[in-house]
Amino acid sequence: MKAAAETPKRWIIVVLGLAVVGAVVAVYWPIGNADFVWDDIVCLHDRAWLSRGELWKSYVLRDFCGWTNYFRPLAVLMFVAEVRIFDVSPGAMHWVSLALHVANTLLVGRLASSLGQQISGTSTWRVGAAMLVYGLHPALVEPVAWISSQTELLLTSCILLGCLCNAAIDLPFWRAVSVGTCFFLAACTKESAIAFPIVLLLLDWLSLRSTAATSAQRPIYRLLRWQWRTYLAVLIAGLTYLDLRYRALGHLVAVAPISDESLPGRMADAARAILIYWRIMVWPMAGLAPVHPVDSLRLDSAAALTAAGSVAVGAVLLVALLGALRRKPAGILILAATATLLPAAHLVPVAFDSSFYHERYAMTALAIACAMLPVLRSPPLLPPLVRACAPVLAALWLVVAVANIRATLPLWANEYNLWRWALRMHPDSVEAQEHLLSYYVMRNDREHAHALADKLIADPNPCADCLLNIAYLAMSERDTDRASAALDTLGKSRELANDQRLLHGYIVAQGVLRELRGDDSGAEGAYRDAIVIDSSEPVAHMNLALLLVKQGKLNDAQSAADIALALFAPDVREARRAEFKKALANSTAAGK
Repeated sequence: MKAAAETPKRWIIVVLGLAVVGAVVAVYWPIGNADFVWDDIVCLHDRAWLSRGELWKSYVLRDFCGWTNYFRPLAVLMFVAEVRIFDVSPGAMHWVSLALHVANTLLVGRLASSLGQQISGTSTWRVGAAMLVYGLHPALVEPVAWISSQTELLLTSCILLGCLCNAAIDLPFWRAVSVGTCFFLAACTKESAIAFPIVLLLLDWLSLRSTAATSAQRPIYRLLRWQWRTYLAVLIAGLTYLDLRYRALGHLVAVAPISDESLPGRMADAARAILIYWRIMVWPMAGLAPVHPVDSLRLDSAAALTAAGSVAVGAVLLVALLGALRRKPAGILILAATATLLPAAHLVPVAFDSSFYHERYAMTALAIACAMLPVLRSPPLLPPLVRACAPVLAALWLVVAVANIRATLPLWANEYNLWRWALRMHPDSVEAQEHLLSYYVMRNDREHAHALADKLIADPNPCADCLLNIAYLAMSERDTDRASAALDTLGKSRELANDQRLLHGYIVAQGVLRELRGDDSGAEGAYRDAIVIDSSEPVAHMNLALLLVKQGKLNDAQSAADIALALFAPDVREARRAEFKKALANSTAAGK
């Protein structure tokens, strides 16, 4: 009889899970037609060595895409597997992102159900609602629609799996091994996994509610006696990760100090960032954009507002801490979600990003919060009318969320839409202008490129990548004076010393400029210098091959071309092959 009674419940769970998955897939369906955008182009599309050869092995542990602090071996291995399986096809890689998001949505539901069983029980419908809120939360459009943000998706998967193993595995040894492994994998995916031990401890503390009335032992003693193996496994996993990171990079973090290193300034920034992320989690419908420039978010003139925000954050966290000490789910939810936000809250005096915040950084916090939603209970003094209206308000929130996702997905579909959108939201964003100029130059849209280049060159401190694109635009029109001026200004930039990718592009551009001026010897030297700096970038190899053809060194030219063609992405390889063959044929004909 008991088994028969449980069967319908299982069917309800399965049907509800399939319904949620179907809704998420239906809403995100257009993602399959999206292209590579932003870092996808430079780090995935243009790095064709990911898709063939053995060169990828040297970038698994360090220097991926020229980033000094990038130690994310699991993420790099995932990208290698995808570009090889799908031959650098963006559509298939977008489906992988959606599959990860669907898997995370199911993991949120499974963790919610497990926590509910441990603490006070919860209805299947509450679990389904939590899954739906997570799966259709508009703040997650960015990590789902942007392939390079699969690191966020995989990180969230590892953390959810770790929490689920901790809640579901009864045998202490295997629980410890499983949780420690999940933490290690999360750390090897992204550094913000550092928040996992805090989340783990908070969820363990919450689970003690169920045994509080049956044990006379002190809670801390019971917690340590129950979980010491798991905490030891997490500590070992963390130390192992730090050792591997140091061996791979030669440092733990290569710091680039920000201008304001004062503790009060960092605390104010942290409070402002946390407030923004809390707002995103509750109401993400407004203010979505790919970038949120630091200067436009740091409202230094609004000292009173900053102070009020800091006080508000401190008050909420204090109330949450008091509730957590009494093992109240609401307090633990706030603390656990906020803990996952701390790596992006500007507490560390290091400049990680030109944006003050990104919606994608709220992903793990949202996963933990949604998994805990079903164990929350309405305050007893809440008016009946408010309780009755809650489902209606939740349904309206979901309707607006779906409309928001469908309106935002096309903006992430290609470079033009993405950076035009960014400029509409932040007209002075240098990053948006830089990427849009690069798009215009690559598409040979000279009218728009010139208009934007003139605006950027008038800036007393133009961005380094902008100068490089302006130089290439000028050289495409054989305007060597304008190209030389842009490159001379770029050569004085301090960024060249800290950005290998930029330095490589600068030297290649110098080679092109020298070639335009008839200095073939100088051009050849520049191309060879660029190859020494980064032998995996194909443009320098192809430019050298074409120059050697012009010099009549056909065997050397063919060798350089073979290297270049192996490094080009599949969708441009044949066009560059045809360009080389044409140059070779012209040289042969001229020789006759």
